[in-house]
Amino acid sequence: MPAVLRHLHYRTDADALVVSLDSDGSLSHQPAHDEPDGRAPKCRLCRFREMIDEVQESLRPRAGRGPIETAIGLAVPAIEAWCLVPSEHRVSENEWNLGLQGGKPPYTKEQLKIWTYGMSRPSLEEETRRIVEWVRRIVDEGKQPQLEKLFPSGFGTLARDVRAW
Repeated sequence: MPAVLRHLHYRTDADALVVSLDSDGSLSHQPAHDEPDGRAPKCRLCRFREMIDEVQESLRPRAGRGPIETAIGLAVPAIEAWCLVPSEHRVSENEWNLGLQGGKPPYTKEQLKIWTYGMSRPSLEEETRRIVEWVRRIVDEGKQPQLEKLFPSGFGTLARDVRAW
């Protein structure tokens, strides 16, 4: 990601970078992590923010332009969970966290892929096509508030980052 950020900064006219990360089993991002000195070393989103801050600090200013704006979301446990909103009501950040606390996740990443793509190992092209369709549907149907409600720490953080621009 540092190379991507440097490329955007020096070689494009991009103003922003939006990233969604799968949690990959890391701690869910928490509101307390957004407080000064609140970043958690085991939170993947916090680690990613630190990396972006370090890269941004190392970049020379762009003539007449500010730094690249960034927005990051942490999809728990994977981006496919977000894609199932609004059709799959049992998929949410809260359900996932409760399942982990109880020692039994309510669904697996493989199940999420099957529910989203109809198969457990879709091609990159199929994943991309479906994600783009999903984003368009969420925007067209105005479902962002529902997504923020079901995934407040992951998608909500991304939405708050964008609104702060």
